[in-house]
Amino acid sequence: MFILPTKLLPPQLPARLVSRPRLTALFAQQALPRFTGFFAPAGYGKTTLVQQILAEHLDTDSKAQLAWYAVDATDNFFSGFWNYIWATTFGRETKLDDSIPGEAAFEAPSPQWLDESQPEQIAAAYIQAVHSLLNKRQAAQQGGQIFLVLDDLHLVQRPAILRSIAYLIDFAPPGLHVLATSRSEPDMPLARWKIKQYATLIHAADLVFTSEEIGYWFGDSFEPDELANATGGWAAALRLIDSGEARMRSRTGSQPDRKALPSTLNQDEVDVYVAQEVLVELPEDLLQFVLDVAHFQQFTLDLCDLVRDEDNTRECLNELLRRRLFIIELDEQAQWYRFHDLFRNGALYLLRNEYPARYENLLQKTVAALIDSDCFLEAVQYLFLRERWAQAADELERVGNHILRQGYHQLVLSWLQDLPMEIEATRPRLTLMRAWCLFFDNRFAAVTDILDQMAIAFPALFDADQTATGEDSQLRPELHLLAAYVDRFSGDYAQARHKTTAALKELQHIDVPMKSLAYFGLANDSYIASDLDNAAVELRKATLEAKVEQRYSTFLSSIGLLVWIYSIRGAGEDALALRKSAVEWITSFHRNERDPNVVSCWLNSGLVLTHLAAGNILQAKAALSPMLEFVADAEAQQQIFTWYVQARLHLVERKYREATALLHQACRVLESASEDTQALAPPLTALLNKVHLFRMRYEHAESASMGSALMDLPDKQWSENNAHILTQVETRLAYAEWQLLRCEYDGEAHSEQALEAATALITLVTPTELHYHQTAAHLLMALTAKRAGRDPLLVRDHVVAAIRLATRFKLVSCALLFADQVRQLLSELSDSVTSGLDRAFINQWIQHLGSWLEQAPSALADSASTAPTEARQTTPVSAPELQSSSAAEDMGASSLLSQREIEVLELINKGLPNKLIANDLNLAPATIKAHIRNIYGKLGAGRRTEALAIARSRGLLKS
Repeated sequence: MFILPTKLLPPQLPARLVSRPRLTALFAQQALPRFTGFFAPAGYGKTTLVQQILAEHLDTDSKAQLAWYAVDATDNFFSGFWNYIWATTFGRETKLDDSIPGEAAFEAPSPQWLDESQPEQIAAAYIQAVHSLLNKRQAAQQGGQIFLVLDDLHLVQRPAILRSIAYLIDFAPPGLHVLATSRSEPDMPLARWKIKQYATLIHAADLVFTSEEIGYWFGDSFEPDELANATGGWAAALRLIDSGEARMRSRTGSQPDRKALPSTLNQDEVDVYVAQEVLVELPEDLLQFVLDVAHFQQFTLDLCDLVRDEDNTRECLNELLRRRLFIIELDEQAQWYRFHDLFRNGALYLLRNEYPARYENLLQKTVAALIDSDCFLEAVQYLFLRERWAQAADELERVGNHILRQGYHQLVLSWLQDLPMEIEATRPRLTLMRAWCLFFDNRFAAVTDILDQMAIAFPALFDADQTATGEDSQLRPELHLLAAYVDRFSGDYAQARHKTTAALKELQHIDVPMKSLAYFGLANDSYIASDLDNAAVELRKATLEAKVEQRYSTFLSSIGLLVWIYSIRGAGEDALALRKSAVEWITSFHRNERDPNVVSCWLNSGLVLTHLAAGNILQAKAALSPMLEFVADAEAQQQIFTWYVQARLHLVERKYREATALLHQACRVLESASEDTQALAPPLTALLNKVHLFRMRYEHAESASMGSALMDLPDKQWSENNAHILTQVETRLAYAEWQLLRCEYDGEAHSEQALEAATALITLVTPTELHYHQTAAHLLMALTAKRAGRDPLLVRDHVVAAIRLATRFKLVSCALLFADQVRQLLSELSDSVTSGLDRAFINQWIQHLGSWLEQAPSALADSASTAPTEARQTTPVSAPELQSSSAAEDMGASSLLSQREIEVLELINKGLPNKLIANDLNLAPATIKAHIRNIYGKLGAGRRTEALAIARSRGLLKS
């Protein structure tokens, strides 16, 4: 048999070899096992890594022998394979019927050992020969290991060959180490070898280049994270980019500027490489499966079956998973999968160029399958990506409202902006859809412009004297509803309510799922009119209809406003319970953890106020954090609410200057905002007055200058008739606090004015359900009455009234301006007075106020950047009875998570699916799922994205 010498030589290493200490270090500190397998698709750098690992061992042991065998497709027969094994180990001229020359000096086995029915015989003969060779070297003090490399072992499928290799590994002599590279796991007892510590296995997930390695490779040419995302850390794609960079450097003679995206990556080259080096190597059934489902961006078994005529979907999918071939599990239930973009693009390239008719047929099948499976967003998005404009417009008209109901208004708007104008110009439904997108994005002025354009382009829709038929009968109630919101935007609330009520009647007779929007509009009208009870009733109707209509954004907005109403009433437990039930529905709404990333300013603002009222600063910061991510580019209302609640947080933290700056900024935005935004705005001026009062009392700011800075005080000229009830109460609360503070500065001369202001506040809040403000009003009345020398029984009654409210609603942060005096009032209560009250709560309240008074401003300011465990030592926190169960879980998250759970959380943060996490930590996938369930439970999360957001807000992640 002729031996080809070049197959016994290692390939030449790349010109720019990238050091990979992360992987080579796994083998540097210890002897290699009997078998080391490197299993990954083409282009993952398996062979290069083997050479790097062995180079370090050969440098350490100069007498070691490298026996390299580059397997090819012609070696898939028993005698040929073993002739090459024999030749690379004992000399290139040695064959099985020769004597082994030189140092071995013993007879080689005869060809009769090449009986394919007994493959173990040749393996036993090889073991004996190697053992003898190593012994002779040892006797001659020429010791050294033998590293036998089987490169591209996947090209050998003959069972007899694989059995003989397995026998070799099972009985390998000390000093022989077999290393194999393969595009798939060979049919050998790998699991048993791992258990017996015979083998180390390296897979594709281990071989991908990390951002750090990419940074080392490319220096300043690219942003490493961006390049890692674009290539998936795939060595072949990185090599192509590197060659493009080299060409660019040779042309320009200089280092190109740092780029955020791999502009030198030739996508055609990658596609050709995947098609020719990866896909064509697959068995025919796997190749056909990949081509059949390549149009799907993500898929399930059911979706695959809808586009395929075969019944082997599960078998093909399992085989791809076994081969770890660019396939990613998207959920813990192993229902949703996707191919890596590089692999999928290569398959589409092969389809387009080799099977164009099949490409088009599968595209139509894919879209139909997605629509039939209610995957409307994926179907329409794919048509837009392929620029199938007419078909995309047809499908968007049909299912666009469903996608809007899911909360993807920004995505739909981007599609409409890409759509050629001449297509939308003849389709009123698409134009109206654009108006709704702008409405959900709070761009009301643009909505008005579109309605004006529609009145010109489609006059029949706006002709009240003409009976609407066909599609117009479906569109006209939508127009009425949208027009009502435009009236709200301009401040005409009576007309808005009239139009909304009329639209609601129309909606009773047609199948247009928009009742939730109507009820939400009515709730806005009631809230602006300070009718919080009716607003709450209408919001509950809106949430129920939104669930039926599957309208995600409306549900989120309705729940948000309802949480806000509960929070300003001081009903924190109701707010948290409502939020918890809402989260359960929201997290079940979007499958695969894919949500539209919408933040409700009402909801999060309400949670901030709720947590502040209960003294939970860390939870307030966690609720504020998502709002801060969007505030820079947010519309006016969201900016105003974000800065308002952030200023409330700063006030508690004693960051008075930061609070003042935020409130001035919010006031400037409010001045140029719409009438609707102004009507819904929180009491900015009242809070700004309160900040001035805190500066007077706790920073000892000059009282005259601070007093002159107070604005809109409820003096004789002040009118509260048109103000929202929250603004009225907050304004009178700040005024009552100012009058009491003046008594401290100017003596008892102002005591009667202070008593009058406190009495007016009590009168205002008593008929309302603003429990937080009622509690503060009773405390101020008690302090004012005591200072004015009124009957001690009057003081006692107001203190008791405040305690009853605070106990019921878990309020410990009322009247912080006079925290020391409130603490004294509570401490002075006799046992007879507190006999019918919750004494444990009173003691906790006293303790909280004391902690807040002792808290240094610097420590409070630093609490955002410290780890949660440290923050608990410096941040005043109420006792467990004051916290909701979810708040208590949040506070203990960092201490409850085990080290292993934190490791799992870090890998989730890197985007790894469960199986790769299991490989990385050498654990079973079922164990990883158990850890993830524990993490969800401890963090109070329902999915990965929520768990990561909570973990980041608490400093549990390194990055």
